[in-house]
Amino acid sequence: MNHLAKLWWTAKAVGWDNLPRRLLQGWRMRSGCLKRRLSPGRFTDEVFRAECNASPADQVSLWAERAKRFFPRASPADLESVAGEQLWDERVARIADKAIAGEYLFFSRWYGRLGWPVNFNLDTVAEGVETAEDA
Repeated sequence: MNHLAKLWWTAKAVGWDNLPRRLLQGWRMRSGCLKRRLSPGRFTDEVFRAECNASPADQVSLWAERAKRFFPRASPADLESVAGEQLWDERVARIADKAIAGEYLFFSRWYGRLGWPVNFNLDTVAEGVETAEDA
């Protein structure tokens, strides 16, 4: 192995594999190149206020409008069209009821008794399992 390759692999072994990136970033910061590229004047509060045409009084109504996109809420009729009552009870309600009782579904196949409060250090495999089909 030549000296350059040995230096490269030694640097990687001691965790200096990002050294070229760090050197380049350090040069950019010290030379002012990074500051010119980012132009910090664009990130002041005054500039943001000038670009945003909403007043502080409008913020609550704007948030309510945006929240509908971020946190969609389906009506009960929409949910029933996706999953009927029987499917909901089988796939959601029964699993949630068992979780409240301390039995948790593992890998969508079997239930393990972890208790309440949950004891995550418990070995449910050694204590026997109940498959989802048996439940």
